[in-house]
Amino acid sequence: MPSEFKVHFITVVIRKDAVMKKMNKGPAGFQLLVPGYNLHHTDDVYTVEFLNEKGVSDFLKSLEGFGFEHIQDGKACEFVVIDVFNGLTKPCDWVKPGKDSFTYIFLG
Repeated sequence: MPSEFKVHFITVVIRKDAVMKKMNKGPAGFQLLVPGYNLHHTDDVYTVEFLNEKGVSDFLKSLEGFGFEHIQDGKACEFVVIDVFNGLTKPCDWVKPGKDSFTYIFLG
């Protein structure tokens, strides 16, 4: 069943199944990557909120340093960035907009 999640400002959405594959310590190891950031989660995804692009850029470099893949065949694969005003920053098959600009749906 699809799960809904909220986005604020600039939000990085990371698939939980990717966290389990990439992080030796799973969720506990992942949470060490996000100290001081606004971290939320559903059954399927983690969301990390940022107020500026510099914070997003630094966080994406950390994710990629752990082997997370951002783009595959032109589409977001293990994480995607969503700007609350402009929507998805890359095409994505596993997330779609919900009922308003703050709500998105994980499709699997």
